[in-house]
Amino acid sequence: MTPDENTKSRRPERPTMDDSEPETASDEAETAEAFGAVANETRLAILRALWEAEGPQSFSDLRGAVGIRDSGRFNYHLGELVGRFVREVAATEHHDSGYDLTYAGEQVVGAVHSGVYGAEASLDPLEAGPCPECDATLVATYEDETVDVTCEECDITVTQFGAPPTLLGGFDREELPLAFSHWVQSLIERTRRGFCPLCSGRVTPGLARELQETVGLYGARFDCEVCDATVMGALGAVVFDHPAVVQFHADHGVDLREDPLWTVPWLLDEPATVESEDPLRVRLDAEIHGDRLSLTLDESLAVVGVDHEP
Repeated sequence: MTPDENTKSRRPERPTMDDSEPETASDEAETAEAFGAVANETRLAILRALWEAEGPQSFSDLRGAVGIRDSGRFNYHLGELVGRFVREVAATEHHDSGYDLTYAGEQVVGAVHSGVYGAEASLDPLEAGPCPECDATLVATYEDETVDVTCEECDITVTQFGAPPTLLGGFDREELPLAFSHWVQSLIERTRRGFCPLCSGRVTPGLARELQETVGLYGARFDCEVCDATVMGALGAVVFDHPAVVQFHADHGVDLREDPLWTVPWLLDEPATVESEDPLRVRLDAEIHGDRLSLTLDESLAVVGVDHEP
């Protein structure tokens, strides 16, 4: 996340890209060829028809679903997709032989449905819960495929992260704050379990000390071994769904499934402390009405200790 120059920012939620290595010429050529293969309305229609079909489709059934009479023309476009986005499948006791989507083909259709390559979407400001600092009402906006949650009273950006336009169309306006929260939590969970949210490559977790210097908080960082992206986020968000954290809040009448994560006070304050360097141990405290839960994290950001001080 890059803080706006005119706004104090406290939450390092948006993935950032650092130290990226350029693709080789062969990688770029192969990528350009792959994108070129689907940069055609007929081929996108083939992928969509296979997405909507129940099981593999024969050549004639698929051609009929797409609506192309010219068999040769259809065969050409289908051939451009077979191997990378479409696979030929043999008959089994459950289905006939035909054509079906590969994982890459499913990803293309999913991206089309998400709206990230379609028309721009925006959202008028809406209330997003109480500010954990001053109890004023937070405001959420959506523009350029980015969610911003801010507090005008504190003059801070509480969180900022990317999200697909489908979120706006899939939920009622009053449901959006929680939907946004669940979306970013799903990204955090995926990254915490070791997968880059950008390319699905393996990530290496670690403590983001640089965030202490820029925004005054220790954060979590995940370095991708495939695309060289560095994803940074709030350290507290990494343990947000830990059983001890969930139970601690439940004991105080707080259901973390029903409240956006940016309304939880200790996530904003994040009083993290480096207790040792070798081995690395970081303590993170959650406090509600004087009741304190302390979590100790290791170098992989795994919880290795829990201490509850009522």
